[in-house]
Amino acid sequence: MLRLRLRSQMLLAALLAATLWPTPGAPQPPERFCLICGSLGGVDFVANVVLFLPLGAFLVLDGNGWRRAALAGAALSLGIELLQWQAIPGRDASMGDLLANSLGAGMGAALALHRRSLWAPPQALARSLTLATSAGAVVVALVASWALRPAVPDLVYASQWTPVRGGYAPLAGTLRGVRLFGERLPNAVAVDPTNRPAPYARGEIDLTGELADPDISLTSPVLLFRLGNILGEQAQLVQRGSTLVFRPRLNAARAGFRSPSFVLDRAWGPAVATPFRVTSVRGTVRMMARTQREFRVTIGRAWQVLSVFEIHRAGADPWMAALLVVLLVAPPAFYARHARLPAGLPLGVALLVLVACPLGLGIAAGGTWEVAGGVLGLLGGRLLALQPGRRGA
Repeated sequence: MLRLRLRSQMLLAALLAATLWPTPGAPQPPERFCLICGSLGGVDFVANVVLFLPLGAFLVLDGNGWRRAALAGAALSLGIELLQWQAIPGRDASMGDLLANSLGAGMGAALALHRRSLWAPPQALARSLTLATSAGAVVVALVASWALRPAVPDLVYASQWTPVRGGYAPLAGTLRGVRLFGERLPNAVAVDPTNRPAPYARGEIDLTGELADPDISLTSPVLLFRLGNILGEQAQLVQRGSTLVFRPRLNAARAGFRSPSFVLDRAWGPAVATPFRVTSVRGTVRMMARTQREFRVTIGRAWQVLSVFEIHRAGADPWMAALLVVLLVAPPAFYARHARLPAGLPLGVALLVLVACPLGLGIAAGGTWEVAGGVLGLLGGRLLALQPGRRGA
């Protein structure tokens, strides 16, 4: 008999509410047996793993064995997917969701089962964990750096001026003179990478135009321009009040993750015509309208790659960038202190994450907030390992 304490019962109720709530009219996937389904399938897969992690952990903490907890998570996921497939309007089921949910429950159960040895490992285990977390941090940094490179266009896209799409308000103003690398780009023109300038064929973007008389009081986003087709897009421009939001297609989109957005504040003024220009090359995005700003594409921006929601505001960028680096650097520092290894090892991991991996794959080295996150991760990991009762034997 499965043991369920109150916290597990509350979590189970929340999971059922989140996964079985009807959403009539939602688009359905073309197939059920895919692992990475749809344009954001990678994001959905990771989110489903994370969603079921606490369930597996709580079941073990409630006194259930690892195998029982993992099987219970898989059985619950199978039941949810069958209900979504046959009985719940608007919910989509897939093999990818079943695998991700089961994997999350199993991982959560394993972490809870070994929580004491992970928190206070003996020296021999700490050495292995130091190497494992160091290798993991470097692999994540390499993958994130690749994901943040411009994606080479491999499809024909159409130029779409102020297209009508769900979730966007109509434009209150006039869009004029859009050009791609100086070449006029009227509405509904096919953009083929095989007969466009070489920079575009490499995945770079240089868009110019003019926006006249926008309504900067709007709080809903307005889709100004899109290079896209039914499968995806190579670039997108959005007006949100007085801000300009630019999203170029990066390699992340190829794996079913989200391309990050870049936000220029105070880009528009009331009742004026404002020229704009946005460019994207490896490691740099530049945006110019009434104001201008240059963004260095650093590894910290990879947090947006995993975002379930489209980000139109930039306030969280610095904090999330620092937090991402903390999560990569702190575990090697923590376990290196338990293993009595030199402090230079986690420092070397931090340098690989912040400098070597990004520059080696063509994006910018970590900026101020990423460096702050690296320092905090190194110090925090070592300080945690010094707490009474945390030192390994």
